[in-house]
Amino acid sequence: MIQKWPNLAQIPLIERIAFRQAMWAVAAAFLLGVLFAAVQIYLDYKSLKLTQNDEVLQIVNTMKGPAAVAAFEYDDTLARQVADGLFEYRPILRVRLVDETLATLVDRRRQRPTDTYEWLTDWLFGDDISHSIRLTSEQVPNQIVGELSVVVDPSITASAFYDRALIIMTVGVLRNILLAFLLVVLCYYLLTKPLLQFIHGMGLIDPDRPGSARLSVYSGRRNDELQLLADQANQLLGSIGRRMEERRGAEDDLKQKNTIIEATLQSMDEGIVMVDSNKIVVGYNQRFLELHNYPRRQLPEGTPLIEFVRYSAQHGDFGDGPIEAFVEQRMALLERNKALTFEQIRPNGLAMEVRGNPTKGGGYVMTFTDITSRKKAEQEILKAKDQAEIANRAKTEFLANMSHELRTPLNGIIGFSEIIGAEMLGRIENQRYIEYANDIERAGLHLLDVINSILDVAKIEAGKVDLLEESFDLTQIARLCVGLIKPQTDAKGITLASELPSNLPNIFADQTQIKQILINLLSNATKFTPENGSITLRAGLVEAGKQIFIEVQDSGIGIADNEIDKVMNPFYQIDDVFTRSHEGSGLGLALVKSMTELHKGELVVNSKKGKGTTVRITFPKSRTFARTSEYGD
Repeated sequence: MIQKWPNLAQIPLIERIAFRQAMWAVAAAFLLGVLFAAVQIYLDYKSLKLTQNDEVLQIVNTMKGPAAVAAFEYDDTLARQVADGLFEYRPILRVRLVDETLATLVDRRRQRPTDTYEWLTDWLFGDDISHSIRLTSEQVPNQIVGELSVVVDPSITASAFYDRALIIMTVGVLRNILLAFLLVVLCYYLLTKPLLQFIHGMGLIDPDRPGSARLSVYSGRRNDELQLLADQANQLLGSIGRRMEERRGAEDDLKQKNTIIEATLQSMDEGIVMVDSNKIVVGYNQRFLELHNYPRRQLPEGTPLIEFVRYSAQHGDFGDGPIEAFVEQRMALLERNKALTFEQIRPNGLAMEVRGNPTKGGGYVMTFTDITSRKKAEQEILKAKDQAEIANRAKTEFLANMSHELRTPLNGIIGFSEIIGAEMLGRIENQRYIEYANDIERAGLHLLDVINSILDVAKIEAGKVDLLEESFDLTQIARLCVGLIKPQTDAKGITLASELPSNLPNIFADQTQIKQILINLLSNATKFTPENGSITLRAGLVEAGKQIFIEVQDSGIGIADNEIDKVMNPFYQIDDVFTRSHEGSGLGLALVKSMTELHKGELVVNSKKGKGTTVRITFPKSRTFARTSEYGD
């Protein structure tokens, strides 16, 4: 809002700078004028006092000759003429002339004039002044012929003195009044008017844009104090304008950020409350109120946090018991000024996760997350886990029982088919029966192998497998397994090679399971490697950690990247022509993985579709037992 230019008439006269300056100047000049006039009057007074007697004596001496003649000759007429001459001097009130015999020749008086300032005259000049001179004649120079006496009234002289003093004082006062008027006019044009122009310019300044104003005190440019004031004011206004623009920009940014923060807080699914160092709630979002069913009117921002806690305690959020005890307990948590996390379940079944973090100023920021769905999901997961564990145990027990039930008749089938195929009880004329018996034996052996694998998996899953650990030569077991698989690879024209160092340290493990691992890996490689392919079995030490590893590499069909993890699961089979044309239960790699994990080892499968597969098992360093000082030094 632009201010109105103030009218000079609105300022009382005595409040104007020009008047006050002129008043003080006039007062000083008046005092000095009075002082100077008083000095002048005093000097005039002293001069009058000094010259007054001389003047009377001079006049009397003028009449001394005629008075002496009148006294010597006793001439009354001449005596009266002498008196008339002396009365020409107005201050003389009485003239008396006597001869040598003191006979009075003339004694004349005149009326004393009225003196308004008689008391002052008496104080300044005293009473009447008498002068007497003795007369001598030229005829008898050494003889006194008479005496001339006069009485002088000082009031006559004082009256003239008073007139001069009044003129001096009047001229001084008039001079001071004129000087005051001139000073007022000069102060108005030299000070008041430029200041009013400055004030007018200040009144035209837009408070929101002070930097755009340019103040001036004169129509032209002058280099004086007022112009310097205007220049400094312009610089200050410019600086203020820039600061206001910066502040306005900062306020706009802050307002925008506050709007974004407020919108973010209100849109968050978590309830948020902010508490200052005095445990006063300075802010919260709507979700915080909804989660606790707090009434906004009853608990507005600025309410102590203890009132929120008390409201929750009164509505049973902390259970049954003394309300104030619950309140003190909750507030004590915040007094620690440490991060806290806990869960709270309200009477309506709502579950919340509460997190609190202290701020630098001693306050607190707390979040409340609705975890009701998560808690229900966790309960369902736990329930499903329990059910899965029960089902898994039931499956394991079923497989173990069924495997035992199947193994007994299966052993009979295998035994009788072997007897028939070997014609132990007599020659069979039809050779096809012998072939059927051999097929039955092979199928039975395969089925027995599957059942044994199922039993092994069931035992491992049930945690009923105990490792029979011992130190043994891994290369010897590896060569034995190669010899067992060699007939199968030769039948398919597959090249089976082994790279087994002679000085490999012993391994501390379950020999039976290690043999099973090698046979399963070599069998899988043989099964999935086409004719004229190659299989290589390697064993050695990882140089960095002195850990024993086993590796089987083939040039078979390979495994797709998305199926590498799946082949580790029991009963999983790759959907490929080779898998459909070969027997298998899908338990080979699953058993290898389980047995490897029992030995705290690590199984890694690297494969490319159509390029072959490499399976490496690395055992922990604790299972390496050095048998020579040559290897690995």
